[in-house]
Amino acid sequence: MNEILHSGEWLVVAVKWAILFQMLLVICCLGIISIVRLRQRWIDRDRQFVEELTEYLVINFLSGSADFVKSDLFEPVKNKIIVLKNHQKDLLIQSLIEIRQQLSGDEAERVKVLYRMLELDLNSTRKINSLSWTANIRGLEEVTLMDYPIPDIDILKFMLSPIRDVRSTARCTFMCLSKNEPLRFLEETRDSLTFWELISFFQILDHTQAGIKSNFANLIKYSGNYTVVFSCIRLAAYERQSDAVQSISIFLDSKDDDIRAEAIRALGELQSVAMQGKLLSIYNSQPIRCKIEIIKAMGNLRNMASRDFLFQELLDTNSFQILNTVAKVLASESREFTGALQTVAMLQFFVVDMALYVV
Repeated sequence: MNEILHSGEWLVVAVKWAILFQMLLVICCLGIISIVRLRQRWIDRDRQFVEELTEYLVINFLSGSADFVKSDLFEPVKNKIIVLKNHQKDLLIQSLIEIRQQLSGDEAERVKVLYRMLELDLNSTRKINSLSWTANIRGLEEVTLMDYPIPDIDILKFMLSPIRDVRSTARCTFMCLSKNEPLRFLEETRDSLTFWELISFFQILDHTQAGIKSNFANLIKYSGNYTVVFSCIRLAAYERQSDAVQSISIFLDSKDDDIRAEAIRALGELQSVAMQGKLLSIYNSQPIRCKIEIIKAMGNLRNMASRDFLFQELLDTNSFQILNTVAKVLASESREFTGALQTVAMLQFFVVDMALYVV
C-alpha cells in the first residue's frame, strides 16, 4: 500500500513538472512571437522612413540640384543621414539603386552624384574592405549598380578569394568599372565560368556606353580554361569580331563535340565565307548536333554555294532533325533564295511525311 502511495506521489510531481514545462514553453513562444513582431515593426518603420527620405531627396535634387544643395535644407538632411545606422543606410542605398535603374542619362547621373554627396559611397567602401565575404559581395554590387569607380587593384584582390561567389561578383564589377582592359581577368581565371556569368557578361556589353572591346582572338587561342574559351567564342560572335575567325577555326578539329559545335555556330554568326569550304568538307563526319550548326551557318552565309548545299541536303537526308532544320532555314531565308517560296509547301510535306515515318 505504501509503495502504491509512494508511486502516486511521484505521478503528481511528474504532472506538476509537465504543467510547468508547458507554461514555460508557452511563455517562450509568446516571447519569440513578440520579439519577431517588434523587430518587423522596427523594420517597417525604418523602411517607411527611408522611403520618405529618399522621395524627398530625389524629388528636390532632380528638380533643381544646384539650388537644393546650396539651400539651408540640404545640410540638416545630410547630417541626419550621416548618423543613421548601417542597416538604415543600406536601405537608403538600395532605394537609390532602384530609382537609378529606372532613370537614364543626366537624371541617372544625378542620382549617382547624390549618392556621393550623402557620403553613402563610404558605406559601400566599408563593406568592400570588411572581413565578411557577404559584406564584400554587397559592397561590390552597390558600387557596380551605382557605377561608382574604384581602383582596379581593390577589385582584383577579390579574384584570389577562396569564396567562389566573391570571385564571380568581382569579375562582373571589374568588367563594369575597369577603365583599362575590362576582360583582363579572363587571362588568369582558373574558375569554370557559369552560364549565369556569361549572361551577365552579355548584359554588361549591352549596357556599357563606350562598349567593351577586348582581344578575344588571343584569349580563344591561348587560354587553357575550357569555359573561358567557350565564353570568349560566344562573346566574339556577339561583338562581331571578325579578327577572331582564325582562332575560332582551330576548334573545328577539336575532339570535343560541344566546343566544336560552338565554334561552328560562331563562324556562322560571323558570316565567315572563308571558312565555308572547311565547314562543308567536315560535314559528313560530324554528329547530328554539329551538322545542324553547319546547316544554320550555311543559312547565315546566304550565297549560291550554301543554297545548293541546303537543297541537296534536303533531297538526300534521311534524318528528321536534319530535314526539319533545313526546312526552317530555307523558309526563314525564302526572300533571299530564288524559288524557295514555292518550296515551302514541299518542305512542310517532307517534314510531316518523315515524322509519320519515324512514328
